[in-house]
Amino acid sequence: MVFTGGMALRREDAWVAVASLGATPETAVTKRTTMLVIGDGFTGNCVEEFHTGKAAKAVHWQAKGHTIEVLTLRSAGHVTPSA
Repeated sequence: MVFTGGMALRREDAWVAVASLGATPETAVTKRTTMLVIGDGFTGNCVEEFHTGKAAKAVHWQAKGHTIEVLTLRSAGHVTPSA
């Protein structure tokens, strides 16, 4: 799981929270990435609409056939603790 964009919660706290649930937090999008969480301040309906380097990498790997689920921070709220 990779986070991109601004977050009210410290990124390190988000990593600890998702690791406690069994996810493997990563700092970069790679072919091993299965989930990208887009932070606050972004709107859109698909990963192509989010303009971050990590979102661009997710698009790249998706085009090569890798499945990367993309969530907004709000939709992933059940995964991360309340700030």
